[in-house]
Amino acid sequence: MRYDDVVIGAGPNGLTAAALLARAGRRVLVLESGPTVGGGARTDEAFGTGIRRDVCSAVHPTGLASPAFADLALSGHGLEWVVPRYSLMHGFAPDRALGLARDRREREAELGRSWERAVGWAGRAPGLVADVFELPRPPRRPLSTARFAASAGLPVAAFTRAAFRDDVVRTVFAAIAAHGARPSSAPASTAAGLLLAALGEPGWPVARGGSQSISDALAAVVVGHGGTIETGCAITDSAQLPAPARWFFDTSPRTFVEIMGERLPARYRRRLERFRYGPGTCKVDFRLSEPIPWADPRFSETATFHLAADSRQVAVAESDASAGRIPLRPWVLGGEPTRIDSSRAPSGTHLAWAYCHVPARCDVDVSESIIAEIERCAPGFRDVIVGRIVTTGAAQERYNANFVGGDIGCGATTLRQLLARPVPSPNPQVTPVPGVYLCSAATAPGGGVHGMSGYRAARHALAAPAAP
Repeated sequence: MRYDDVVIGAGPNGLTAAALLARAGRRVLVLESGPTVGGGARTDEAFGTGIRRDVCSAVHPTGLASPAFADLALSGHGLEWVVPRYSLMHGFAPDRALGLARDRREREAELGRSWERAVGWAGRAPGLVADVFELPRPPRRPLSTARFAASAGLPVAAFTRAAFRDDVVRTVFAAIAAHGARPSSAPASTAAGLLLAALGEPGWPVARGGSQSISDALAAVVVGHGGTIETGCAITDSAQLPAPARWFFDTSPRTFVEIMGERLPARYRRRLERFRYGPGTCKVDFRLSEPIPWADPRFSETATFHLAADSRQVAVAESDASAGRIPLRPWVLGGEPTRIDSSRAPSGTHLAWAYCHVPARCDVDVSESIIAEIERCAPGFRDVIVGRIVTTGAAQERYNANFVGGDIGCGATTLRQLLARPVPSPNPQVTPVPGVYLCSAATAPGGGVHGMSGYRAARHALAAPAAP
């Protein structure tokens, strides 16, 4: 069969590109090297039948806000968001926690008016999030986007020092910003925190049944519009790809260069070879006999927790990981999906996960450090652990080639790579080779399960002449 468009990689971005193309009547083929679709949005039963563990991504604030997912109407294809009352709970000590509530008045009572002035406004600015998803294209709402950019370009340390008087509030923001895996002293390290904190009002949801539900919904759109998906198809050379057709690569720049080789202009290839990746991630999944024994009952009304005693703990841990040192005391990001989604496991079984940043390519198991931080804030946690699965930073890359060195965001969030991801261009998915697109999270707007990189590639392709 002759295809109009071939998508290499069935992660959320590749599937989103394929879904939009198929809906437009294109004959689409998706090739995935793994046994299932999903990439970073996969769910398995490694703990046993009926126990649904998210292998990588687990909480999806950018997914709920994604214009791509809204356009594709994924709710009509089985995707259901479960949005908790608190977007996150931050634990400082057994008797001290703060919540990022979706309700503005509750959030202001907890975090203060300074939070709303510095952060909350962005979640209420009409169209701002959509403009951020489209950068570096000129925004439709330049004033609010300029205000966002002025703060986003700052180091976290400078932003929090100016915005908040209380270190506990600084710590809440610093941990949110640390999702971007940058030192708090680095320029533009505020960017990820400002976007994610702004999304605290619509909420940080999970997908009912697991992150695989997102991928399955996207795949259903592709197949429903006549597209074809083939798994277990590893592509190592462009000669394996059907022609004539347009090619869409949901891969890291490194893999893209390996496949395309000399077909890429030398200058462009050199730029991609200089693309920087961030620190790795060591993740631990837990099977529990009962939920984590938090003292604060509000942990039952969230899917996400952060643990750090103060902003210095966050800053030191991120600085260490970026400098190639294993943090002695990591700050911890985690969640308990079974708190708000009972479909994840049979009655009496509970799931949790947690991770911290480690140096790139690190194959050291740091689960004991992660457990110690949870135990510090929830005494008795060790007693409820039934089993654990550890995925080191190096193992992340072995699982998914896009996670180079264990970087689950497929590219460092440096100032340069926020402005030019992967190269300076208003259409970063477009390559110098006609009919060839790079549509992974290595392209703007970057990491997260939102599909926007694939969506933007497909939109551009649909507006361009078809390949001869």
